[in-house]
Amino acid sequence: MIFYYINNTDRTADVEANSLKITNQIQQRSDSCNFTVFQNSKPSENQDLRIYDGALVESHTTTTIVLKDSYELNVGAFRAGQVIYLDLDGSIEEATISSYTESTKTIVLTAAPSVSMSEGDYIGRIIFGGVVARVTDKNLHSLTNVIYDITGVDYTKIFDKKIISDTWEDVDSRYIINSFVNSTVNYNSTLDTIDYDDNTAIQAEWIESGDGNNPTVDSSDYIEGDASGVFSWTNSSGTAIWTGSPTSKD
Repeated sequence: MIFYYINNTDRTADVEANSLKITNQIQQRSDSCNFTVFQNSKPSENQDLRIYDGALVESHTTTTIVLKDSYELNVGAFRAGQVIYLDLDGSIEEATISSYTESTKTIVLTAAPSVSMSEGDYIGRIIFGGVVARVTDKNLHSLTNVIYDITGVDYTKIFDKKIISDTWEDVDSRYIINSFVNSTVNYNSTLDTIDYDDNTAIQAEWIESGDGNNPTVDSSDYIEGDASGVFSWTNSSGTAIWTGSPTSKD
């Protein structure tokens, strides 16, 4: 069974059957995929995209996983030494197969995972990982009958960035980051030292406007320099989205 996750949400039931096409490239070109979403919300460009070939769990005890009867036999999806992902709708833990018995649909892992699965949970091997590159909508018969043709590209382009070749001596990490950012990305932009005397000083520079609590200075928890800045910013629901600073351990 093929499982589709877009932006960490299971969209398997929204994907048109047999619409998936994966194109594997050689050399430095990115792999790509295409499939069709026929219901529910429209995916957005740049959202994370993961596609698994997997199965439903019947039972799980320590290192042993038994697949449900719905799993299609003789397709060669699982084998010894293969890396698979467990609990796709939960914590998504990576595991390695020690052995697989096709007749009993039993997978034995090399080590017991931290996650505990129950009947109906998903496992699978990833067959495509990347981002949504293009979304094209079209009408089949009426204005309300819309389907979305999705094109995804793998993670290659994310890591295909500027190669930095330089040397530094007797400087800290902030200096190095500022140096290569200044020379290759944002010219004349530097990271804040987060070197403020007190809370009043940092709050005068980092203006808070409805996003959460004002930043504060922490002189006991930092990696380099004399202190770090603590930013307790929240999203629209009031959940903290980041606490820390460029020089903080958090």
